[in-house]
Amino acid sequence: MKKFEKKILKGIYTFETKQTLLQLILRLLAIVSFSLGGVMWIYIIIQKLIYQETLDLFEIFKEDLLIIRENFWEVIGIFSEEAPVIEILLAICTVILSIFLILNFIQNFAKVKHKLDSIIRFWLNH
Repeated sequence: MKKFEKKILKGIYTFETKQTLLQLILRLLAIVSFSLGGVMWIYIIIQKLIYQETLDLFEIFKEDLLIIRENFWEVIGIFSEEAPVIEILLAICTVILSIFLILNFIQNFAKVKHKLDSIIRFWLNH
């Protein structure tokens, strides 16, 4: 009977090992891919703004405070018209999603670590 119990226990730990490692790899892959996606979108936005010379609008802020007050809303309006809105929204979404995934991973890290410790101890003993 002990042999049968060990066989069942080994099957359960094999299943748990596969499931835990797959979940860990998928979570890390999602975090890395969304983080890189966010960086890529931000890079694309900056390149478009440089190409359109939209960032040159902000040179007005090197002037006196009175000139800044007079032209602040005009500069913001021009910038919002020329900014690539779709890319900015995609960048915001990917950055928020990657932050959410990172915080979720950190929050559940103790559970994952405990599972991994248990699995490692089992496989080292058998």
